[in-house]
Amino acid sequence: MVSVPVSRLDTLAEKNTPQALDYAQHHLFIDTSRTSTHCTQLKNWQPSQWDHQAVQSSLKAINNHFQPQKVTVESFPTHFITLRKYQNEWILYDRCDGMDRRLELRDTAVVFYGPLESYGASIEKVLVQSGQTLALQIKLHPNAEPQSRQLKITQLESFVYNIMLYELPFGQMRYATVPEAIDQFDLLVNHCPTQKVIEFDDFDPL
Repeated sequence: MVSVPVSRLDTLAEKNTPQALDYAQHHLFIDTSRTSTHCTQLKNWQPSQWDHQAVQSSLKAINNHFQPQKVTVESFPTHFITLRKYQNEWILYDRCDGMDRRLELRDTAVVFYGPLESYGASIEKVLVQSGQTLALQIKLHPNAEPQSRQLKITQLESFVYNIMLYELPFGQMRYATVPEAIDQFDLLVNHCPTQKVIEFDDFDPL
């Protein structure tokens, strides 16, 4: 990681609009516009060719040893975006490098996108399926052989979900919202125009 002089770093996450900032400099700000390029990109994000290849590769490695179960997820969201808390408010985060993790439920797989790598897990069985909770046993392939893990998604309030994946080898995604609810939240932007700087880590502990 290339170091950036402290004088060039914006370290205060204040509410602001992109139009008021010099985008040639690093800025850390809370975007409340709901219409900026950052917000639009978050709403319109699609997996890249590399995401598709990485997901297919990981699923192939798992399914060489295992036959996934096909499930029907009724009346439950299938796409989730990481949600954080800052100063006691739920907030989305636009990272300096990569993107905050996303999760997609498919009929035989669970797909994890980002921050820098994407991968898939095959569905082994449904443990709980109700209006507010979905719990699955899934197969991951972090090492030489697929390993079983439990994934549990629970709706806590409108547009806020708790996601627990026990013993996740690639980092956790604790809370999330759904893409159609992006406009319900402010977006904390870590704008890095020329080079990678440190990610913001002063979110509320969860």
